[in-house]
Amino acid sequence: MQESTHFLTVRELAESLASGEMTSVQLTQMYLDRAEELDPPPFDLPSEPRSDHEGQLSTMVTIAREHALESAEQADAELRSGRRRSILHGIPYGVKDLLDTDGIRTTWGSGIFRDRVPERNAAVIDKLAEAGAVLMAKMSLGEFAGGNTSSALNPWKLD
Repeated sequence: MQESTHFLTVRELAESLASGEMTSVQLTQMYLDRAEELDPPPFDLPSEPRSDHEGQLSTMVTIAREHALESAEQADAELRSGRRRSILHGIPYGVKDLLDTDGIRTTWGSGIFRDRVPERNAAVIDKLAEAGAVLMAKMSLGEFAGGNTSSALNPWKLD
């Protein structure tokens, strides 16, 4: 896929998926690869001191690679059979690590909950799944969504 694909709107991506120009698996893999290239693991929680990752964006707490690719495969199978649930069908997304995700770590941005894996989804996650959206990552936030004490980095100029 071309570099410009990274900057398409949701509507443009949805049209590409619906037309068969690209698959959800291809799109999801592209975004997973890009996320790991620009913001590589290991991921620190905002409430914990940054170690040797200075200059890292620290935008993600968890990348749900396996879950994302399985969801993308399901979305592609449904699209091939003529089923399109919504404009979000097959579109990968990241959600703040404040929302519970069944089987995927949710820390609320706190080291206290670094190993917490909920057994159910927040209602909005269920709604997005019903729409066919593909959960790809849990995004960083200040501890308990109470603000962030670290500096934000410019992704276009890290130095």
